[in-house]
Amino acid sequence: MKMNRWIKPITFIFFLYFLAACRSKKENYEFFNRYVFLAHTYDKSNVLDARIPVLSNTFSQIWLGGDILDLGKDTNGIFTLDYLDKILNIKSSSTQWSLGNHEKRFGLSKIAKYTQKPGYYAKYIKGITLININSNLLEYSAGCAERNQQVNFVLQVLDTIQKSSHVILLSHHVIWEGFSEDSVLMKDYANTSHSHKFMYCSPNLTPHEVLAPKIDTLIKRKKKIIFLSGDFGQKNSTYAFQNKNGLTFLGNGILARNKYNKKFNRLKEEDSVLVFYHFYHSGILKWQFVPLSDL
Repeated sequence: MKMNRWIKPITFIFFLYFLAACRSKKENYEFFNRYVFLAHTYDKSNVLDARIPVLSNTFSQIWLGGDILDLGKDTNGIFTLDYLDKILNIKSSSTQWSLGNHEKRFGLSKIAKYTQKPGYYAKYIKGITLININSNLLEYSAGCAERNQQVNFVLQVLDTIQKSSHVILLSHHVIWEGFSEDSVLMKDYANTSHSHKFMYCSPNLTPHEVLAPKIDTLIKRKKKIIFLSGDFGQKNSTYAFQNKNGLTFLGNGILARNKYNKKFNRLKEEDSVLVFYHFYHSGILKWQFVPLSDL
């Protein structure tokens, strides 16, 4: 009988320990947010790749790397954007959309009016400064005034970063080749690269020439810099590289299984999206490529 006297107290103590452990796991889970990055997601006739599920309530942030729909052929206007909003929540402040050349054909001003977001801007996300760069402005047809305005804005943001542990430079086209030191040429890996085009006029300066001084200063201040681009998918779905200075370069895009894309050799290969895990209290940002089928 003496043993029975201890059964309930021991059981209760074990229950409290178990409850505390479960609560601890729950709290740890709540201490990180998940963000998803996807790009080059259009199929045909203004429809997303059918493999993409509704993501509006799945991730804390949705980052779009451009060419989301083939909007250049759009005849439905607002109805197509409504369709996109239902799946990717493009009007929300938690969705950051770096516009690509397919969006440009539709009209960047139309998208800006619908989403209530300018073509380039900065967003603070729990210790991350995300700078959304409009890489369409590096095209030769773009005017110098708007190019220079964007550069002045980006440099001002980089110059005033204080609390952020990470800085993410989001763009549709690759703009990082002057930084990466990778032997891989982006013209052979990404769909396109604007790294050698002019980001600034008078004098004409490439992205590296414009950004390098500010980036170097941030590196010395122990800030983690990530270049993130979305014009991938036709040649490769994923790209990741880190240079000797700790700069990280990430690229990701998918390739819809349609008739037009049969000309690309990698059509039957697995497509991936990029998922970030942000432990914002400790300033840790992890990422991994996740098969699209697992999203």
